[in-house]
Amino acid sequence: KAQDRINDYVLWDNARNAGTANAFRNYLSTSTVKAYKAEAEKAINTLEAKADWERVKNSNSITELGQHLAKYPDSPGADEATFRLNVLRGEQAFANGDKSQAMTYYEQARQKRSLTGDADRHYREILLDREFESVKNSTDEKTLKEFFSKISADSPYYAPISNQIARVKANALSSNSSEVDYNTALSYCRDVSTRFYVERKVEQAKKDHKRMRRRQLAWAHQEWWERNLKIGLNLVGFDLWEENESWRTGLRIKLGTHQDVFNIQTGVDYVWQAFASNEKDYNDKSTRKYDPICHQLAVPLNIKLNFTNGDNKCSFYIGCAAEYAYTFASTSRYEDMTNDYTLAIEPQIGLNWKHVDWGIYWRKYLDGYNLLKKEYVEPCDLDDMRAGMYFTIYF
Repeated sequence: KAQDRINDYVLWDNARNAGTANAFRNYLSTSTVKAYKAEAEKAINTLEAKADWERVKNSNSITELGQHLAKYPDSPGADEATFRLNVLRGEQAFANGDKSQAMTYYEQARQKRSLTGDADRHYREILLDREFESVKNSTDEKTLKEFFSKISADSPYYAPISNQIARVKANALSSNSSEVDYNTALSYCRDVSTRFYVERKVEQAKKDHKRMRRRQLAWAHQEWWERNLKIGLNLVGFDLWEENESWRTGLRIKLGTHQDVFNIQTGVDYVWQAFASNEKDYNDKSTRKYDPICHQLAVPLNIKLNFTNGDNKCSFYIGCAAEYAYTFASTSRYEDMTNDYTLAIEPQIGLNWKHVDWGIYWRKYLDGYNLLKKEYVEPCDLDDMRAGMYFTIYF
């Protein structure tokens, strides 16, 4: 037995040194012990697999590559054979229009190494096709544009995606959209139906924009009038000069605020005109005596210049006014002496608040339009001027 083991080892050593499949087969056929049977069979399989791979490694036959892998799964070229077999099967499925099966084979091939040539181009085409299917009906403009940037103008997906972007942009148009937005949406249209759809959306957006602008203007006008137009009450006003005196009250309309540079005021006043004098009674006490002259309706027009920085709660002003007053009733004593109307100008100074005006003025009646007719005025009379004050509140 020891000699048999020695002979077995010699046979194995000779086969191993020869390194050929026949040498290993000779070992298996002549050795009685076969202590190295497993190693010999493995060596034979490896050598046969290597030889078979050399035979098929440049083959484009799915059958040959499949048979090689089936017979020699541990072949030295197993990875390359697996890669090429999956590429060939993928190309065959792609050519038959079965892109789903082709994608499965391409993905299996990519587990070995990257695709090249037609296989890589077809693989990317399938990926693009799948992405197109997932985004073609999307309403997310960003997603659509990202896909759109990947394709060329000659791509079959170019027109559908461009039209979808046009529709999404058209649906996003609103009353705040501009001509740029309209034109951008229209620029993505690639067929008649899409253009018609977008044009209808553009027309609607333009109509909405016009309505919005009209509302904005109406609101702006309303806001402007609410801020700048004030209705008020001239609580009291009086003026005098020597024995001439008048009292007034009435309504006021003011355009502008105390924070504006200019204000304009007008309104209508009831005016009571009288001569006033001090007389002493039997106790030597002085008493103010009024001799009524007439009643008037006066229409003043004031223009005021405010000195303000726009934040002041109160502003100082300098103004000038013109006043027309109609004499609607005279006392019997002065019935033929008063003019039917008077015209006067009034330089003014005063203080202006948000809801209050206070000022003093000097009134000068125009020649021939003072309270009394010219023939009843002596040269020394000064009834053509007055100094006065008024106090007005606004709501």
